[in-house]
Amino acid sequence: EVSIDADPAEDGAQFEYEVSEDEGVEGLLLELEGHESTAEQSKNLADIGDGDEVSIDVGGSTSVDLTVGMTGVGTELSDQEWSFAGKDEILSEVDTKDGMGVIGTNDGSVYYVDLDDGSIDWSYDTGEEVNGLNISDGAVFVASGDFGDPGTVYRLNAEDGSEEWSTDTDEAAQSQVATGEDRVFVGTDDQFDEGGIAYALDIDTGSEDWRFDPNEGMQANDLIDDSLIISGSNYIYRLDRTTGEKEWEFDVEGNANSDIAVSDGKAVFGTSLGRIHALDIESGEEEWMFDNDDGATGGPEVSDGTVVFGDDSGDMFGLDLSTGDEEWRQSWDDNLIRSGIAISGGTAVAGQTDHLMSVDIETGEEQGSEEIIGEVLSGIEIHDGTAFFGTPESNV
Repeated sequence: EVSIDADPAEDGAQFEYEVSEDEGVEGLLLELEGHESTAEQSKNLADIGDGDEVSIDVGGSTSVDLTVGMTGVGTELSDQEWSFAGKDEILSEVDTKDGMGVIGTNDGSVYYVDLDDGSIDWSYDTGEEVNGLNISDGAVFVASGDFGDPGTVYRLNAEDGSEEWSTDTDEAAQSQVATGEDRVFVGTDDQFDEGGIAYALDIDTGSEDWRFDPNEGMQANDLIDDSLIISGSNYIYRLDRTTGEKEWEFDVEGNANSDIAVSDGKAVFGTSLGRIHALDIESGEEEWMFDNDDGATGGPEVSDGTVVFGDDSGDMFGLDLSTGDEEWRQSWDDNLIRSGIAISGGTAVAGQTDHLMSVDIETGEEQGSEEIIGEVLSGIEIHDGTAFFGTPESNV
């Protein structure tokens, strides 16, 4: 609840506010004082953003328009450095580089954010759900599209957010965006008829170099040597980066629904059946498989010979990269872990239903816990000791 002191006759009055609620913020109550009657108007945080006008009735036929300056929306946590509210759910991958971060929303907004203070450098509206993001080559690459519709891949100028090119895809561009020296790689997923295509686009022009069409949704990817490792709904593929020719495939039992981590000659990923697989990246043969009772969500991350992942029951695991043996397990009372894992300085960070958790990757000992509004379904990136992520409640 926020009180605003303003002259009702002064259109465009600027104000800033900060919201703090233990139970989470679902709406913002604006009160305009300084008139013979006090006007109250409830606003959903998902419906307002930086620079938006909010019109408040102040009695009779009189109203005042206020320009919203979004600063510090969110909980006041002891270690929270900043936050802001987007206009819709934030489920996308995120990326950071050179002190800047990029994050997208389901309504199609892309935000380029200064990681030091949370200020928005620029924003861009794709008009479609934002799914994959990558900062590279002085640009921001965006994969977007709503299930059941065609998608689009964008190259935006990192300095000002202007569009440098855009390329349409047959289905929604749902995967991460991977970039090489001369190509951009992205996968699409129809979901309804299980169609999907892996695309290689020229990094400078956006023209299509090649496509790989296995007729299943393409969901995640990573680059290794001269190849692209990409997951479909039912298979993991290694493709030649230059030609798109298939080098090998691995048949997955269940849905290969996680990100892929490539480390020490292995491609590691999780499935909807709760299994973590490690494949030899040269041959595609399985080196080991860890069978967990609950779905492995978000995808594993690898650091210092340890594979870290979370599951649907709220457990986080550390596995030996060489053997797949369990090294440690940390449990948190059935709080789902649905985000990806981010690792920095020997600490792994994951998002739960209403907390951000961190553990020591060597021992599994909990290092910290911070309450947040909602759950973390987006990717997480760590920059200079700060975790950068979004929530379905539109907060960054």
